Amino acid sequence: MTDKNEAENYSSRHLPDYLIIGTQKGGSTSLYNYLIKHPDILPSSKKELHFFDKMENYKKGMGWYQKQFSFPISSNQKKITGEATPNYLSDSLAPKRIARDLPKTTKFIVLLRNPIDRAYSNYQMNVKRGLEQCSFEEAIVNNEKRLKDKFSHITRTHKKHGADQWVYPYITRGVYIKQLKTWMKLFSKNQFLILKSEDLFSKPQKVVNRAIKFLELDENKLNLEMFDIYHKGKYSDEMSQKTRNILVDYYRPYNQSLEKLLDMKFNWDH
Repeated sequence: MTDKNEAENYSSRHLPDYLIIGTQKGGSTSLYNYLIKHPDILPSSKKELHFFDKMENYKKGMGWYQKQFSFPISSNQKKITGEATPNYLSDSLAPKRIARDLPKTTKFIVLLRNPIDRAYSNYQMNVKRGLEQCSFEEAIVNNEKRLKDKFSHITRTHKKHGADQWVYPYITRGVYIKQLKTWMKLFSKNQFLILKSEDLFSKPQKVVNRAIKFLELDENKLNLEMFDIYHKGKYSDEMSQKTRNILVDYYRPYNQSLEKLLDMKFNWDH
């Protein structure tokens, strides 16, 4: 594990200037790949380093982490680097580790997607990978006890599949207000750029320009002709309207609190 002295030694060296910290299934892969096409943004060894959320990586120490980034040969070059591990946002240990180990100037980009669409996309990804055998309704009942009464018509299958369900927190990952409050207790609010995933999907150039400006680079240096959506999901079936309506009601108070905290509208009540 990284100790305090090692963190202090590395804080004066060139560590990532920014992290894309969330959310899972929110478009972080697309945004990361757009950003590293900017001539002044250097990529990490891979998009998701999972350093601060996975103990097997974290215990390798900051020396290992720093080796995952490229840095300019000359200090006169205005270059930055970063990584994108969307699990950081909801992880219980990542915020404190990052606060201790990275410079106070580190910037955080957060993509927030309609939590209902995020949950369904997460579920479909696991189905495609062969990790999920339940229906979506069964999976979220097992995942969130407070939804059990709402889905009382569902035949419970948790005795067969339930052990795996807690590994996939489809519902709780979308309660962004709790996650961001944890982060904002440790970092200044101006260190965060909060973006709507829906805007990235519909207006990619505008969103990418916002991110580049936030990173204090020249947005005019990047004009992409194509904005492919990476890892775009294709579903064999769609969520029922009844299920969506229940989840709209479930998330409404959390989303209202989120809008108040961030002073921005998400319009996810549909």
